[in-house]
Amino acid sequence: MPPGDFNLRPLDRLLKRDLSAIVFVRDYLQFQFDGPVLTAYIWPVVYVTIDGCTAEQPGYRDNLCSFIGRKVLRVGGKKGEYIDIEFTGDRRLRFSLSEADRVGPEAIMFNDNEVWEVW
Repeated sequence: MPPGDFNLRPLDRLLKRDLSAIVFVRDYLQFQFDGPVLTAYIWPVVYVTIDGCTAEQPGYRDNLCSFIGRKVLRVGGKKGEYIDIEFTGDRRLRFSLSEADRVGPEAIMFNDNEVWEVW
């Protein structure tokens, strides 16, 4: 599939993997999984409880860092709207794919040295 098509299969490579690090870079984030890397140009909504926490809210970075060491259980989403990554401990990250939320052409990029995908 060409970059930008809604193919979540590459993210299946994250299943059962621990999130090992989150790198905060000026205007994007990198989620490292001991090899595979998910680069987010849109900061995700963080669900540690039922209510989501956005980057503008107090405690966002602390909540986000609480994902480190947790395993990925599921990946899903809806074309043009979002990608969800669910972790152990009832935690979830939701990455918006909405054109209105983007700062550039890409929202998320995934690579693991064998597979590369952009949404």
